[in-house]
Amino acid sequence: VIQSPPELPELSLILVDPAVANRRWSPTEQQNLSAAPPLWVMAWPSGRAVARHILDHPETVRGKRVLDFGCGSGLVGIAAAIAGARAVTCCDRDPAALFATRANAVLNDSEVDLVVELSGRFDIAFAADVFYDRNNLDLLYGLENCSSQLMIADCSVNPSEVQGYSVVLETSGATYPDLDRSNQFRRVRLFKRDTTGAVAG
Repeated sequence: VIQSPPELPELSLILVDPAVANRRWSPTEQQNLSAAPPLWVMAWPSGRAVARHILDHPETVRGKRVLDFGCGSGLVGIAAAIAGARAVTCCDRDPAALFATRANAVLNDSEVDLVVELSGRFDIAFAADVFYDRNNLDLLYGLENCSSQLMIADCSVNPSEVQGYSVVLETSGATYPDLDRSNQFRRVRLFKRDTTGAVAG
């Protein structure tokens, strides 16, 4: 159903109905969800925090080429488009997530490019809720090399794991709809690093 996360009234997203999300699932349903989790049906806490930061500080993206890496529902990329980004690319390996991103972009009258594989150069790249899998930290090198600035947000990453990054903000959050995840996944940190990748122009 079409919803707006509470702190993001500027945005509308097609997300799972809270009544459906919070009901009791059968073992077969749980198995199916685990095999192919539809991560794009929720607005994740770090993505919500980044989108709010972008909308509160539009100068972060205004006139820039923006990458939303691991875009899920497209929340961050759409926020960047609304805030005045020159161009927005949303990247996700899940074709269903890209389909959802396209639908959400249309819903918000925003234009974004969709890609499965990371390519191109950007002025600023965002990666929110991507590093729950520690193996994904290896992706930082590629992101640093394709953008002049990188901002990552996650509930799991500690400052010691991303040396060279500064903490922009710390806040608390949850999925929306709230699926009552453990409190350890409710503290969001937003990190920033200036790199030597893309050149604005």
